[in-house]
Amino acid sequence: MRVLIIDFFNLVKRYTYSYKLEDMEPGEIIDKLTFNILNRICDVIYESQPDIIVTCSDNGFNKRAASAVEGYKANRKRSKSLTDEEKEKDYIEYLKSVMATLPMPFIEIKDTEADLLIMCLIKYLRKLDPKIAIILASSDSDMLQILDNNTKIIDWYKGDVTVENWHKKHEKHGVDINLKNYAIGKSIVGDTSDNIKGVMHWGWKKVSKLFTTINSIYGKDLVFDNANVLINYIYETLNSNYNIDSKTIEFLESSLEMLNENKKFINNNLSIIDLTLLETPYMFQINSLIERSLFENKITFNKKEFLELLKLDRYGYDEEEYKKILAKNSKSSAIFYYISKKANIAISTLKNKRSRVIQS
Repeated sequence: MRVLIIDFFNLVKRYTYSYKLEDMEPGEIIDKLTFNILNRICDVIYESQPDIIVTCSDNGFNKRAASAVEGYKANRKRSKSLTDEEKEKDYIEYLKSVMATLPMPFIEIKDTEADLLIMCLIKYLRKLDPKIAIILASSDSDMLQILDNNTKIIDWYKGDVTVENWHKKHEKHGVDINLKNYAIGKSIVGDTSDNIKGVMHWGWKKVSKLFTTINSIYGKDLVFDNANVLINYIYETLNSNYNIDSKTIEFLESSLEMLNENKKFINNNLSIIDLTLLETPYMFQINSLIERSLFENKITFNKKEFLELLKLDRYGYDEEEYKKILAKNSKSSAIFYYISKKANIAISTLKNKRSRVIQS
């Protein structure tokens, strides 16, 4: 079985970030943004050939991350008037109403980010079927952590990203980094897109060099759960009889000094960046929502409601404009109808697997 997960806000951001909604006419918003978003979803469906699609969305602000990291995502705020912000929020809510007509569960929880929902969803599905194939549509580099032999990412900008090619698609991270160490590497470097500060003068080049040095001795499968574990391995390397040249020793000693001075800071970043560090209350709430979203209602495609939402009467109805919109979305309508049929068969299979897991 193949499950496509769509990172909703990540997709919306791709098409809305470079536009000023306040300067666009209603028909232009529908034509340039809504159609492009729907068309991209259809392209991803065609590329991945899923049995079922699930959409995960940010909702509100991650208060836990904000309390741990000062200024978390503060740099994403743009200066806007109240009218502009209201128009953007109105458009996002409109898009959600369009998504609600599509044959795919839409999962969101107040003050929770999509990456947490996605990680929980993948874990839930893997409990039902360890071999289930996961395709994530997102350009969020944090999601590199989910990659494995049965999971790939369709990046909006980079195309297919897999365990085999991820270092080529993300060259700055270095070829010798074990994906399981990506989170601690990013905790040292920081994340400018989320306004998470890193250790001064430490970028991916230095982190890659450090990991490569340790991997050359202990192997590439070594996993550093936190800064303390990394410190211990450097201590062991320096105090053992390994054949290390003087320049490498000097580099390891300076790395050790950096880690000892910043281990609390790095581990704090790690608590936000590492998607495996989930809190139990969140897990229960999210898993309950996943079960309801997947199993409570039959998956349907309400074509009439979908096409009605593409009308412009909420801004001032234009018959000719609407005819053009209908014509452009005829392809997506057919794809969504096909997926709705396919998804219910997949859901039935998942229900049976869930029953066997509960019984065992």
